[in-house]
Amino acid sequence: MKLRVKVDYSTYSALKEVEKEYREVLEEAINYGLSNKTTSFTRIKAGVYKTEREKHKDLPSHYIYTACEDASERLDSFEKLKRRGRSYTEKPSVRRVTIHLDDHLWKFSLDTISISTKRSRVFISPTFPKIFWEYYNTGWRIASEARFRLMKGNVVEFFIVFKKDEPKPYEPKGFIPVDLNENSVSVLVDGKPMLLETNTKRITLGYEYRRKAITTGKSTKDREVRRKLKRLRERNKKVDIRRKLAKLIVKEAFESRSVIVLEDLPRRTPEHMIKDIKRVSRMQIIQ
Repeated sequence: MKLRVKVDYSTYSALKEVEKEYREVLEEAINYGLSNKTTSFTRIKAGVYKTEREKHKDLPSHYIYTACEDASERLDSFEKLKRRGRSYTEKPSVRRVTIHLDDHLWKFSLDTISISTKRSRVFISPTFPKIFWEYYNTGWRIASEARFRLMKGNVVEFFIVFKKDEPKPYEPKGFIPVDLNENSVSVLVDGKPMLLETNTKRITLGYEYRRKAITTGKSTKDREVRRKLKRLRERNKKVDIRRKLAKLIVKEAFESRSVIVLEDLPRRTPEHMIKDIKRVSRMQIIQ
């Protein structure tokens, strides 16, 4: 999540000093990785840390660590582009710098965010948007890593990362068998069979009639015809129904601590038939 904060001149100057030295460390780390043909963070850090620490004695040491991580990421990305034939330079170019922070370099509170600089810590007071509170108040936690970038006009762009804890597995207390059919989904809950109708056949026929009415006597290459066909959104309608049913089943399984059991489908079963139950299962357990 990106936050934009306008700061005073002294705060901006202190962060500008950090940016200048961070860039120097980053460039040296990239050069070391290239000359030693490595993208490993561990090897890059081992190769440059001592030299860079002597050069930048006033810079908090963890900036050297994070600059090495940054270099490792840039080199890895560059190598992937090079293999695809999409790299247009001999080495990664450092045009814009976004400073990486670990938990030693910044501290978060709802009032202020503090960032380590060469002489002391500076404090910025962002205004949090609505989406921040939506994450913050629904179980997401703020990660230990963050980033910031300096913009014109004494503006700092600060990037916060939200994370959610890995789901905790539970011992199943029961089973919910699910049978997928063309026009419905059969579910057994607490020994009671339930038939959830999807009306897929009716939807398919309805859209087929609408397509026929649009294209009769006209070319499918016509711009207006293509626009009307695109607005039908048949696939979106079917996906929406599948996801709603999947969410209902997963919610019941999660609340009753049960396991969802699918029928013994053939090996060549289309993935889209079961992907929504798998996807929503992961989402619901996380919640």
